[in-house]
Amino acid sequence: MNLGNYSGTQHSASIGERLASSMEGKIGHRADLFVSDFQSINKRAANALIGYSESIGKPDASEVEAFVLKYFGGKIVADLTNARNKANYSVIECILKVPVQKLEFEASEKMQPIVAGVRFLDTDLGSIWEAEGDEGEKMLVRENKEPIEAILMGRRRRMRSTSGMATFASIANEVGELEIAKDDYVQAYYDGEERQAVIASIGNDTVKIRLNDGKMATVAKNAVLRVTSKTSQHNASHINFLRDFYKQFTSDEIVDKLYPANKSADNLA
Repeated sequence: MNLGNYSGTQHSASIGERLASSMEGKIGHRADLFVSDFQSINKRAANALIGYSESIGKPDASEVEAFVLKYFGGKIVADLTNARNKANYSVIECILKVPVQKLEFEASEKMQPIVAGVRFLDTDLGSIWEAEGDEGEKMLVRENKEPIEAILMGRRRRMRSTSGMATFASIANEVGELEIAKDDYVQAYYDGEERQAVIASIGNDTVKIRLNDGKMATVAKNAVLRVTSKTSQHNASHINFLRDFYKQFTSDEIVDKLYPANKSADNLA
């Protein structure tokens, strides 16, 4: 929600902006940002809601990336490829990941040695890097093996209060988001990225999906990020397309016989 729709005064908004800017210089990221809720997808990824102050306004991509990187000490990064702003709740929905990061070995010159030539401490982020590879081809590698849920919960426990924050459950209940069903068209997180897919079957904790390249995969239910089209909606749209197309070449009576308006696309001959 932009400042034009904010119920406070422009004066109070500008004070908030100046305070946030001042704090950003001290802590290294926009001070109003916080993790409102998250759902683990697997050990290395989670779907998250990043909250922001309505008076300051929606953060840009660089502000969200800087917040996540600094807030979690480099242990987590934000993937904003398909991020969505839920303006009514002042949150950004995006994917958070535990990264495997690599740097040129020369970067160790700006770090504090722990074991000479082998392990180094990045004093800015508090992260540890290890040297890998043969002499002359060495790289610095940082792979955090701590599950993303443990990292997120560790920071969340330090928050003074989580009451009143937007959650996936509260948003779903309020806007009436659809439950997934077999044959629904969805956006799912698979192999490190969001993919278009169709629900093939649903288990207790997992779902089997058919990706848009035809590949079948089994993922956690939380990996299904959103329903893009219900089966009935998709079928009705397909029927309407066929009806409109053939009406250009034949009579309405023949079209009605071939493609009745209430006929499912699954039953087409």
